[in-house]
Amino acid sequence: MKRMLALLLILCLLLPAAALADGAKGFTLTPIVWDTATIAQCALPSGYEIKFRVDCCNENTCMGYPLRVLLMVGSAEDDVAMAYYCGDQFLDRVSSSTSVLQMRPGELDTETMIYMLNYMDAATYCDLQILTWLTSAGITDYAYWKDEDMSFYQRKLDQRLREFNETIAPGFASYGMKLDWVDITAAQRVFTYMDNGKEYCMCVMAELRAYQYSLNAFGFQATNILWDVPGYYLLTCPKDIYQEVHDTLFMTFTENTVVNDQYLALVDELNYSIRDTVISNMNMTVAASSAYMQAMTALTFSMVESSLSQPTYSSDRFTDYLFDQNDYTLSDGTSVKISTGYDYVYEGSNGVVYYSNSAFAEPGGATRLYPNR
Repeated sequence: MKRMLALLLILCLLLPAAALADGAKGFTLTPIVWDTATIAQCALPSGYEIKFRVDCCNENTCMGYPLRVLLMVGSAEDDVAMAYYCGDQFLDRVSSSTSVLQMRPGELDTETMIYMLNYMDAATYCDLQILTWLTSAGITDYAYWKDEDMSFYQRKLDQRLREFNETIAPGFASYGMKLDWVDITAAQRVFTYMDNGKEYCMCVMAELRAYQYSLNAFGFQATNILWDVPGYYLLTCPKDIYQEVHDTLFMTFTENTVVNDQYLALVDELNYSIRDTVISNMNMTVAASSAYMQAMTALTFSMVESSLSQPTYSSDRFTDYLFDQNDYTLSDGTSVKISTGYDYVYEGSNGVVYYSNSAFAEPGGATRLYPNR
């Protein structure tokens, strides 16, 4: 497991674990600050360390997500690591009447400046991420184990699809294009693997959104699939404690670890700015490079400070559809989400949020919270 923790950039001096009442779990809503701006929040379990990385307009980004966040939390003592990665977008060129615009998986598309990859559903994408993490760590002894229950999400899927379609559909006709279909899938895939003679589990949870559109005009025909992953979550830990860690720590981590509304708005602003610059220039590579430089300059100075100074977290996210959860408000007005499986939620004077199923697990000096209605 040490190799995996090192890969996730978590092996470092750990913070001392906060004292918890028996049976209570605790986390602190920790802001992710980049260049003086808060761009996300993380539900950091008590006693865990956090690391994060921001990619801006580099080889790890594309037009769809010119700004990306990867954060990792972990405990060497517990042998547990969790991660959150925000956002991936890909283009699948299904067909084209010109030899210039053809599908070349793994390459950057010269028209859209988005990386090309054959469309896959959420389960296949989760498998791809798991295998990428494991093989990057030099681990070869692994196997698929199971899928976690997604029934609550499936019951909400029609609403999720309708909202996505209402966002995507407008405007296609005005560009002379036809929207063929829209789809959303989500999955939680779990693999087991061996590391130094010990059996571990890795779970990746993701939602994938996709739509296919077609253009047939002036002798030109093309059909493309644009698909993106707003974010995915990862958990790895010993197999003998996997289910407990998944159902307690990981669930709360996914419910409360997210980028903020201002981050999403800034990504859109950069996306449109870069795209306009590329479209208005004949040399796509040069135009993109120039736009990226402009975006980086803007991010480093006024845009970051002005756009991200007052973070809010009201935007729709797929974890809102994933679990049956209650919303609570902390004393500073911050919102947290806790599974309905926990009857007792408290806010400690130290900023830690505690949750438990036992009335006897009340932390000293804490205030009990009640669900918002």
